[in-house]
Amino acid sequence: MNKFLYILKERFDVQIKDEFSVLKYIGTFVNFDIDIVYAIIRIREEFGDDAEIILELKEICCGNAMVVIIVRQKIYSDNIMTILDKINSELEENMNEFSGWVLLTSDFHNITYF
Repeated sequence: MNKFLYILKERFDVQIKDEFSVLKYIGTFVNFDIDIVYAIIRIREEFGDDAEIILELKEICCGNAMVVIIVRQKIYSDNIMTILDKINSELEENMNEFSGWVLLTSDFHNITYF
């Protein structure tokens, strides 16, 4: 198993949809994998081990894509988006114009446990 995948799946319990496409996209950009791991670490710090984290690649338009990191919980607090915005701001401080695109969000579904 790829080291990056191992860290996300085994260490941080992240569910990855279409691993091949996600890895290909992330691998296109220098150090983008580090940015993704940082975001996951911060999500775990803020939401704990009970949160479900799903990582997937979404086509946004004209062949462009972005990594979407979805946080699901059993019970949603009123400030979930504020926390995700804070993590996103921290992430953007370290990223540059040559990095990939990433969106941290919640779809407000209940935890599904694949």
